[in-house]
Amino acid sequence: MPENGIQSIPHENVLTFEEHLRIIRLSSKFGVNKIRVTGGEPFVRKGIIKFLRDVKQISGIENIHITTNGISTSKFADVLNEIGISGINLSLDTLDEQRFHKITRRDLFANVWKSIQKIIELEIPLKINAVIQNDFNTDEIIPLANLAKEYPIDVRFIEEMPFNGTGKFTSKPFTGKQIYQTLEEEYPDIEQILNNGSTAKMYKIPEFTGKVGIIGAYSRTFCSACNRIRLTSTGMLKTCLYDDGILNLKDLLRSNASDSDIIREIQNSIGNRNKDGFVSESLKKTKNYNAMVNIGG
Repeated sequence: MPENGIQSIPHENVLTFEEHLRIIRLSSKFGVNKIRVTGGEPFVRKGIIKFLRDVKQISGIENIHITTNGISTSKFADVLNEIGISGINLSLDTLDEQRFHKITRRDLFANVWKSIQKIIELEIPLKINAVIQNDFNTDEIIPLANLAKEYPIDVRFIEEMPFNGTGKFTSKPFTGKQIYQTLEEEYPDIEQILNNGSTAKMYKIPEFTGKVGIIGAYSRTFCSACNRIRLTSTGMLKTCLYDDGILNLKDLLRSNASDSDIIREIQNSIGNRNKDGFVSESLKKTKNYNAMVNIGG
């Protein structure tokens, strides 16, 4: 969380649930079959449960996933299970309560741990996502990985990206290669699993109940296989985390555009996506990066 918090967005600048649902319905007509609702914590938005139920009813949508920081998730876990949520990604960069407070500006580690235990209890597929920062939490790679030894979950380590809300990114990322070397030193029998279409390289370790993975988010090693598109809360379509946003769907929706017009614009944007994240970054109009908490998940 940025030190000064985040600037609130006027209500009228945020897509309504109805607008989100329209985009999802239209996207399902040309092959989108998986939806991920992201946070921070998605459950702070009033009406989110009804929205998830509505998404579940859309023909063609086969899987609904959640990305959360886990602060309030335990309160909603039973209803998520009842709805049939396909999986939950939970962001957790540390198992140390003091370090957790430093990262999040909140003393709520106990809430997150309660959410993890509840999700596991309900047998909802769970992935823990941990951003590894050089000289900050590299010492927690093994303790975090050991969660997958004890529990049937995936623990995925993510390279730090420059999404800190400024134009400055002076840290030297702890690379995926370094993360793997750390894991290999501790677990010499680690073995990669073929996992086509995933942003993560996944690995199995003998005697582990779950798996571990590495996401080269800064090295951008998965761009050629990426099939993700992102819709921000303010209606900006992004085909890459590193772009400025390539299509303002909010303005299109509110200009009374027809369904066919919207589908055409989305397809054109996807069809003209950049080769990789390095190209997207080079074409940015500003070198300032939104904080990840603003982008979502």
